[in-house]
Amino acid sequence: MHSPDLVLRLAILLNLYFLFLTYSNIRYLRRYSRPSPAEAPSDELPKVSVILPVRNEERRLRECLDSLLTQSYPLFEIVAIDDNSIDSTPEILAEYAQRDRRVVVVKGEPLPAGWSGKSFACHQGIRFASGEYLLFTDADTRHGPESLDWAVRTIRKTGADFLSAYVRQRLGSVGELLFVPTIYVMTALLLPLGLIPRRNSSLFSFAIGQFMLCRSDALRAIGDYERFRGSVVDDIAMARELKGAGFRTIFLDAQGYVSCRMYSGLRTAMRGVGKSLFGAINSSLILLGALMCLILIAIEYPFYSTMTGVLAGSPLIALHDVPVLLFLLVWFLKLHDRKVPALAVVLYPFTFFLLMLVALYSAAMTGLGIGIEWKGRLVTAGSGALSDGHAQLREASVSSPPLGLTAEEPRIVDFRPLYRLVADAVFLVTLLLVFVATKLLFDVTVEGRERLKGVSGRPAFLVSNHLLYLDGAMVACAIFPRRTFFSALERTFSMPFVGRYIRLLGAFPLPEHDPLRGIAQPLERMLAMGWFVHFFPEGELHLRSEEIHEFKLGVFLLATMHDAAIVPLTFVLLPRPLLGRLIPRAIKVKIVVQDPIEPRDFLARHERRSAAIRAMAEETRSSMLRVIASQRAGLA
Repeated sequence: MHSPDLVLRLAILLNLYFLFLTYSNIRYLRRYSRPSPAEAPSDELPKVSVILPVRNEERRLRECLDSLLTQSYPLFEIVAIDDNSIDSTPEILAEYAQRDRRVVVVKGEPLPAGWSGKSFACHQGIRFASGEYLLFTDADTRHGPESLDWAVRTIRKTGADFLSAYVRQRLGSVGELLFVPTIYVMTALLLPLGLIPRRNSSLFSFAIGQFMLCRSDALRAIGDYERFRGSVVDDIAMARELKGAGFRTIFLDAQGYVSCRMYSGLRTAMRGVGKSLFGAINSSLILLGALMCLILIAIEYPFYSTMTGVLAGSPLIALHDVPVLLFLLVWFLKLHDRKVPALAVVLYPFTFFLLMLVALYSAAMTGLGIGIEWKGRLVTAGSGALSDGHAQLREASVSSPPLGLTAEEPRIVDFRPLYRLVADAVFLVTLLLVFVATKLLFDVTVEGRERLKGVSGRPAFLVSNHLLYLDGAMVACAIFPRRTFFSALERTFSMPFVGRYIRLLGAFPLPEHDPLRGIAQPLERMLAMGWFVHFFPEGELHLRSEEIHEFKLGVFLLATMHDAAIVPLTFVLLPRPLLGRLIPRAIKVKIVVQDPIEPRDFLARHERRSAAIRAMAEETRSSMLRVIASQRAGLA
């Protein structure tokens, strides 16, 4: 059997699954999204606070507010947050607040580093909300008079803590018709909606920020928006966090109650999807690759085969036509159910091809921190909106909140997935060159690599003496395939090319005046990644020195803080013979990996931490001196 036939048979199986999933999800939405019967009298209904973040929405804001104020539900307020708009949005909000006391206007504060714009706006709005339930919605939505009533009755009937739903998408151009249907990919190809309320795993979570109803005490229990402050997909992040904390979430169909025009044209649609797509798949290159393979195998390749078959005059119905017909049926059922015009169905090859392009664009622009402009801000997958378009760009922290980095602290290590991918590629190429170069120059050998097994699966610091310019690179070769971050003096990173290059190799800046400033907390993440962290405790290069100078105590303090082993690597310089004769100044390098030193042993023997740290440093230095003496004695 030829490999193309195998791919087409796999495509048939995948499309049969898509067909089953799509049909099941349609049945589920229709069954569980039906209106619930009216329940208690109005004085027993819970109050709802509508959280409406608004930024530069002068064209659509009035329609949204008018639709919300005509709700049949009696107990609600609208908390509208002006997110630093520069158009007439603030005046429109002030007008509605003066006209109707149910409208509460919050003047948004300047966006702090590490927050996405929408998340920070919602975070501020929640502080002014008094409702038992919070309805999060967007300014580009229009609400039918029963939308709030339906949502409250449904969430109470199901006993859920969080409800989100599809709304009806209004499409105003061919570009939107071509691209907006990609928002249905998740429930057409991947996620059984019926498992969301039945499974405790946060993997079975889905939400769309255009319509989300949440119990306010449930949101407070997970820490409000602080929990996902930097996420550009706050809707999915909220659903996952609530599910992970044990709360019940559901996803239904609200297209009979709410509509939305997300974008105005193809360019806006691609940029809007691009800003959040990589974040929506958890900034995972593995998931991105899997999604691309799925689309290529099940959708694009069968279409390509069918087109080439038609041009070659193949039979009307051939093997390559079956997956095409199956996916046409899948996409027709999904878009017909979503009330999307039928023209979008036959455009599916172009839709999914554009989706792949935008996925790559999203990963490259947001993953590497370049950013995609959206409403005057640059958005990245790592930290949300990084800057205002009408203010000076500022660098935001790329680390997650638990690591404690703030805007004032220097960026220690860049953990963004695509940056790490590029860094790994640069590292591997450099490592190969370094291995060849140092083998030729210094005939480098490594002794005791098996001792690294003693710290397998746990945090560890590497320390070594520093007597050659390539010591750090030789350490990386010695412990490969394990990776290491390594410290370098802060001033090194200001050098035009060298600074960026050594960052890619895994270097991080060690502040010269206060060496522990800003690095203690990021180290937690470095160590959690399973990488070693390497320091030169002598603090500087002592070229070809036969001594080991006094150690600085910083790395030993860090070891006690993180319960991380210290693994000494001792560089020994030996004379190098050539053809039986010693060459003047020619040396060979031997790297000796020593037994791990455990900080807990020293802490147990000393009452004061400072004494334990000094003793550990002295023992490490003494052991390295003994190794050097032993190796030299072996030459005699």
